[in-house]
Amino acid sequence: MTDPNRLALGAAALPDNASITDTHVDSTARAIDSETVIAPSARESTQGTRYAALNFRGSLYERADTGNGNVELLATPFPSFTAAQSAFSGDIAELRDLYNCQAPDVPGLMAQHAACAFPDYSIAFVVVTVGNVEFIADGFQESNGAAGMVRARADAAALARAEAMHIMRAMARSGYHGTPAMVTISSSGVS
Repeated sequence: MTDPNRLALGAAALPDNASITDTHVDSTARAIDSETVIAPSARESTQGTRYAALNFRGSLYERADTGNGNVELLATPFPSFTAAQSAFSGDIAELRDLYNCQAPDVPGLMAQHAACAFPDYSIAFVVVTVGNVEFIADGFQESNGAAGMVRARADAAALARAEAMHIMRAMARSGYHGTPAMVTISSSGVS
């Protein structure tokens, strides 16, 4: 069984001056939907149902306060690379239904990803897959406008890069040196 607890980031990996306010594992579709990582309300979210159909065993949720906003991470190890790709496609489709997904790629993020932004509310999302893990990093700023959007994008990008590197380091520590796209991370190691 895969272990979502292995996906948690420490405070040092978060954007400047961020402090972790919540870290836990969600193990039901309802719990995933209640996080409202993508959709503005649990009632509108289809994310948990999608993950349950892909046989997820738990998703790590981590939230940190950045002073004038917050960042969130929802990282889910799936049973296979194919399941993670399906989650990625579904999450991108849900984001496109809700937000403008024409945001630029994230420089320095060496993994499959897509970025989305909702400038009216200074929210940015980065959806990423590394092996059998799919995760969403988002940044939110209370100040709307160009400056808030720039900071939200920077925070989401920094969180996405940190999580991708965290997963890739776990792969390397376990002796896996193949293509990151096909790795499976489980509680017993990397295969």
